[in-house]
This record gives sequence, structure tokens and C-alpha cells, in this order.
Amino acid sequence: MFERKSLKIAISGANGMIGSFLTREFCRDGIRVSRMLRKPESDRSCDRQIIWDPHTGTIDTSLLEGVDVIIHLAGAGIADKRWTPERKKEIVESRIIGTQFLAQAVSQLNNPPALFISASAVGYYGNRPPEEELDENSSSGDGFLAEVCRKWEAAAATLKNSETTRLVFARFGVVLSKEGGMLARQLPIFKLGLGGGVGDGRQVLSWVSIEDLPGIMLHIIEHEELSGPINIVAPHPVSNRDFAATLGDILHRPSFFRVPALGAKLLFGQMSEEVLLSGQNVKCRKLQESGCHFFYPELEKAIRHLLYS
Repeated sequence: MFERKSLKIAISGANGMIGSFLTREFCRDGIRVSRMLRKPESDRSCDRQIIWDPHTGTIDTSLLEGVDVIIHLAGAGIADKRWTPERKKEIVESRIIGTQFLAQAVSQLNNPPALFISASAVGYYGNRPPEEELDENSSSGDGFLAEVCRKWEAAAATLKNSETTRLVFARFGVVLSKEGGMLARQLPIFKLGLGGGVGDGRQVLSWVSIEDLPGIMLHIIEHEELSGPINIVAPHPVSNRDFAATLGDILHRPSFFRVPALGAKLLFGQMSEEVLLSGQNVKCRKLQESGCHFFYPELEKAIRHLLYS
């Protein structure tokens, strides 16, 4: 069992929305964090820095010796840009090359981490009907994102049979934060009273508040029986239509400006089909069965806390 105050955690993608939040919250709790960065930064705060570059094969593995946990989050943003062939290649390669490189580096350490948490996503399951409930045993689906997730998880193959390092695939749902991601992008539109659902609005959104992520990560760290894929989602997914209605109610704005499926496809191409018009009704079975506590299991409470606390 890990003692939180003595934990040493290394985080790749540490400047991203999730990585920076985890770093800040872990440091606040007295956990020693090493941020894995491409370039040195002057702001050292409570952490140390590990400079790495998977494309050039650069990393000082001595700085990983004795680290208890690696949380590997690095990868190009899925919805940051339109999916051109070049962008799709970047999305895939940023995940596969980085994960392979880091997993191989870990496998060669004299004192490797006890746990390697590698990010993945609920896109693994593809687009599914709203009534179909999915858990960690569900099969992978079709489409670009499902393929990306399969390759992403396979890239950590060198650690799958490790006797020293437990391997977890954190299949993240949509992470809600006012600092970035889906919620932050939608806020200006909804504040103008122009928000609404996309397509028919029936597609299911499996989400999680960023405020719950530190606790979830610590729960995984402390429960050694947890391994393999773990769905990082709140217990109560919602439809796209209900998400829009809830956000509109919280902001005291109308939410009836539906974006037609055709309009979304014209604006965003294939990305709209797999990000905006697709959905998965994903359950956090492993987390719930192991007793994980969510501070924000319900959407309304989660959004109110993010916006007004």
C-alpha cells in the first residue's frame, strides 16, 4: 500500500488540461510530482522536470528510477483541429510513438514504477446505441477513434506481462472543465443563448468532472487489484440533449438552438461524426465495484461546482 505523502509520480502531458490540474492538486497534497516536458521551464513550483522527446529517443531514465507511478497523458488533441489526413496521422503517431518509447524505457529500469497508467478514451467503444450499456469488458467499436484507442493501448505491450509494473488503461470520457475541452468551448455560445443539442440529441455523453480526477487516480494507485482498462467516467452519463438543457438551465439561458447533423458534418467533417454525433453509454464498473467515491456523480452538481465555486 502506498503512503500518499511519500508518493512519487511522473506525469507526461503535464502541461495539458488534465496533466496541469493533476500536478497542481497532487502538489497541494504534498505528493512529489515530476513533470515530463519537451523543454525545460523556469517555473519549478513543487515539482521537478524530466525532459523527454520520443521522436528523438531522448530521456534521462535515471530520473525515472524510483518513481512510484507514471501517469502517461501525452498526445495531440483530438478535437483541436479539423481532421485532415495530416492531422489524423499526428493524432495517431503522437500516441503510439510516445507510449511505445516510454513503456520500453520503463521496462529497462532497475527500479521501475509499481504502476503505469496510460491514457486512452471511451472512443475505444465506437458509436453505440443509447440503450446499450458498456463496461470494461465490452468490445471495441468501429471508426477512427476506436482504431486510435486500440493502437494506443497496444503500444504499451512491453509492460503487459511485467512482473513489477501494474498496467492500467485509463479510458477517459469527456472531461468537464471551465479551463478547456468541451465545456469551455460551449460556454460562450450558451451564454449568448445560442446553445443546444447536436443532431437528434440522443447520443450519450459519458463524462467526468476534472475535479474528480485526482481522487480517481489515487484510488487506482491504492487499489492494487485494479489493472487493464478502467473507464474514467461519472456514474450517470446523459444524452447530448439533456447535457444542453442542463447547461442552459444553470446559465439561465435558452438551449433550443439545435445544430443539425448535416450542418455539423459540413463544418467539421469526419470529426463531427465521431466526436459530436456519436455517443457511448459507458459505465464505470471497475471503479464502482472497488468502492471509488465520486464527489460529482451528477451532471448538474458537477457543472455548478465548476462554474461557481
